[in-house]
Amino acid sequence: MKKKDVIDYYGSQSKAARALRIHRSTISNWPDDVPPLTAYRIERMTKGKLKFLDPWLEEIELSTQHKLRQEQCQ
Repeated sequence: MKKKDVIDYYGSQSKAARALRIHRSTISNWPDDVPPLTAYRIERMTKGKLKFLDPWLEEIELSTQHKLRQEQCQ
């Protein structure tokens, strides 16, 4: 989840901070990718409109899909 997407969703950094009950400076200090725990919380709060994508889990999923394709080709 990108910081820009969160701000765009809520309309401004101030509104996002208010909705998330955090200080505006907290959002300012986020890197481009929202920290994982916060991103998960935002996904729940937005009922999935903003998605938490964990790169580690995505890598495992892609690896699993690749293995399944290899097994199907054998």
